[in-house]
Amino acid sequence: EAERKLIQMDKTDSRRTITSDDLKDMAVTSIEEAVAHTAGGVEDADGNLHFRGGRSGEIVYQFEGIQLNDPLTGNPNDSDIPIMAVGETNIITGGFGADYGNAQSGIINITGREGRNTFAGDFRYSTSNEVSEQFTGENPHKFESMEFFLSGPVLKNKAYFSFAGEVNEDYGYLPNQFSDLNN
Repeated sequence: EAERKLIQMDKTDSRRTITSDDLKDMAVTSIEEAVAHTAGGVEDADGNLHFRGGRSGEIVYQFEGIQLNDPLTGNPNDSDIPIMAVGETNIITGGFGADYGNAQSGIINITGREGRNTFAGDFRYSTSNEVSEQFTGENPHKFESMEFFLSGPVLKNKAYFSFAGEVNEDYGYLPNQFSDLNN
């Protein structure tokens, strides 16, 4: 595995890196929540992310170098990437060049996890209220989430696979609140 130098002489931007191991240790469920814990990042009451006092539309999201922003509305919160699929997230908040396009207050550059010569996997299950459900038989919000990641070799030392996903089921607080929706 490659080592990153502590000081990179050719970089003039303000950059913070969050690795997949860092994400596992954080109590977050999305990239936006993880980035909001970095210096200069703030998540407002509507879940929009802001950097250094800028608007949420001034942030450019990239996955493997491809912009994720909606070209029509400029909505930057289209980064619905399973958190277990993230290998590394670079947050750039100042000193970035014109190669990032319409970024005015920050760039979130996400790189996916890659397959390796050994099989590996992660799994996480979350529910809204497992403890009270056991005692009362009721789950007041009825929310369940499953996330998974699997990787390994297809051909040893030649080709690898990497597969990640998530399933979220939110049935709402009230009966029949989301009865016709499966998200």
